[in-house]
Amino acid sequence: MTTIDFDGIYDALRVMDVPLDPDPIQYGPKRLNAKVAGSRAQLSKCESIFLDLSQELSRVRRESRLAEADFSLQMKHLLANDPEVRAGRNLKDREAIATMKLEVEHRNINGLTLFIEEVEACLTVIKAKRSDLKDIQGRLRDQIKLIQEEINLGTKWGNLEAQAVELIPGKNHAIVSGFVKKNPLQEGRAEIPLPTEPHLMTSDEVEEASDKTDSAKAFCDNKSQGEALPNSNNF
Repeated sequence: MTTIDFDGIYDALRVMDVPLDPDPIQYGPKRLNAKVAGSRAQLSKCESIFLDLSQELSRVRRESRLAEADFSLQMKHLLANDPEVRAGRNLKDREAIATMKLEVEHRNINGLTLFIEEVEACLTVIKAKRSDLKDIQGRLRDQIKLIQEEINLGTKWGNLEAQAVELIPGKNHAIVSGFVKKNPLQEGRAEIPLPTEPHLMTSDEVEEASDKTDSAKAFCDNKSQGEALPNSNNF
């Protein structure tokens, strides 16, 4: 049976994101165009994973149905012809004995059933991510319409460069979100301190800082004059 790296799929889905700018017109059209192309690339990658899993799910379901049919035929054969099975006291005992004789086939069916359930759960998550990426594309289209309206009102494209560090989809798979980071050496997640906004000083704090600066300056001036006095006696 084919093995699928479900953890790898979930990690790939976590980084499939295109952050939107609150005011995209100030960064210029190239940045917005890159986000449109990035959202399309992420959606294509998501669709590719969905198609591969859907194809594998169809194959495993067919294999599971064949295994169940073969198990049913072997069970009936044991119930009808096997002396040890027919020696059971009742039907449940005979079925239990026949099942133990077909233990390998029974475990194979259970394994296929669990595998199907896991693939279906993964497909559900992929569908949710696909809907989220389509929503991002819709938001980008809304931003383009709003930018066109701003340009019609006289606003011009800007050339401001993004100063903040942002998550680039697919470049850093270790970062899951802005709050947690996966540690490859340990299981679980560790919190990452978020960047804080710069503190704006109040008028009282400005006056207090100014007083401290003046005091320090006066102290330095007095000290400089005190050191200069002995040198003045030499003249």
